[in-house]
Amino acid sequence: MKLSMHYFLFCTLSLALLSPFQAEAILLKPEDFGAVIDDGLPDDEAFQAMFDAIPKKELNVVIELMPGQYLFQKTVFYSKRNRRRTMIDGNHATIKAVGLKFDLLTPKADRDADVEEALVKMDKLVVRDLSFEGGDTQLRLAATLNSEISNCEFVSGNRGVDLVFCLMARVVNCQFTRQKVEQLLVRSAQGDPMTGESKYLRDATGSNSQSNMVTVDGCRFFSELHAHACIRNYGSNSLSVTNTVFEGLAPRYSVDYHDRNSTTCTYLFMRNIHIEHPFDTLFTKALIHAEQNGGIVHLDGIYSQTGRTVQVDAGRSVVKLSNWAYVPGGAKFKANGVGEWIFEDVRMMQNFDLNDPDLWVGDPPPYVVDRFASTIRTEGGWSPTMRSGEEYWSFTEDRILLTNHQTFDQQTLPMQGPKELADYEIVDLRPLLMIDPETGETVTYYQPVIKKKGEEPMVVEVIE
Repeated sequence: MKLSMHYFLFCTLSLALLSPFQAEAILLKPEDFGAVIDDGLPDDEAFQAMFDAIPKKELNVVIELMPGQYLFQKTVFYSKRNRRRTMIDGNHATIKAVGLKFDLLTPKADRDADVEEALVKMDKLVVRDLSFEGGDTQLRLAATLNSEISNCEFVSGNRGVDLVFCLMARVVNCQFTRQKVEQLLVRSAQGDPMTGESKYLRDATGSNSQSNMVTVDGCRFFSELHAHACIRNYGSNSLSVTNTVFEGLAPRYSVDYHDRNSTTCTYLFMRNIHIEHPFDTLFTKALIHAEQNGGIVHLDGIYSQTGRTVQVDAGRSVVKLSNWAYVPGGAKFKANGVGEWIFEDVRMMQNFDLNDPDLWVGDPPPYVVDRFASTIRTEGGWSPTMRSGEEYWSFTEDRILLTNHQTFDQQTLPMQGPKELADYEIVDLRPLLMIDPETGETVTYYQPVIKKKGEEPMVVEVIE
């Protein structure tokens, strides 16, 4: 069939307009640079020669490994370029280190570059079907966008994955086994005395070089005894952990989420989580630790087989715990006397008294509420969203109580009352004559009769 010149020109132009990620990739194999699997000899020089051979302007690179074991005796540095997509296809290979004193695979980048320069060099790294064994940090990513680590395994070593200034990275269907410090580190490029990490970028702070919006899904963390955490996050916002198992030996925390005083680090989300860490009375601090100034912690569908220890330590945060299935031997929480805690459809909380001092390690939060199904069982304390002047509101199953008297009408009640009153409407105001003990004068107060929308009326009862 004879093709028209117009069709030929259209196809040529279409190919020219393809993005770099759609163009044909350059394919490299370490065997082409001298690596030999399973021979017991070091392969790090072959890997380094392979990465050094990537043309500087190449934007689409595929590294293909063979099933078997590659041996490293020193760190290998992979190259970076702005908008480059580098995919390492492991094909079930293993990179094994001799000793624990050096990193295995880390980016070739100037650690003293400033944040703006790092933004210019942002690339995408995809690593799949590859195992790492031994070493200090096994895989490090720095200044990436939408990178992905999938179906990989990280065994022993000091740290599995280190994400530095990695925006919207994904760690999917990976296994982490017995790292000595932490298994996944999500962080900004600022220095950190608690981890011993030096500053990665010259002018990095906790608010301008964050690994924001990192997703962990379908992973398994088997902790080493007395490791710091399975997942440690600092100076980075919006960590999401879903469909993940934490088990093994007793770490200090299963998840340690710390803002390091960053004002933009405000959200931790975990859903459908199984925690089976044993409890060490001298070392375990909490299963989930969230240290942030006024941020939000949302924990949904947590199955914890670790009783007796602090389930959640989240001082200063707004904490929402929903659909917790099971905590044997009781539960403990730590609020440090601040924050707001909401238990929603948490079956285990039906058997707890929210005012029981044994439920809280240290001072309980000033505001705690337990909602199960459509019932608000009890609500105490106050917060900026709950307070009306100097009033104290308390919800029970059939009425709202106030600790002292106040005049209400149709307009002022919704404004003065807690936010939950938006679900109610006033159907009547009952006058209540009271004698002021100081003046002897008769004062009229009003007792609102309200009803929840769609339900029968109930009385707001004013108590002395």
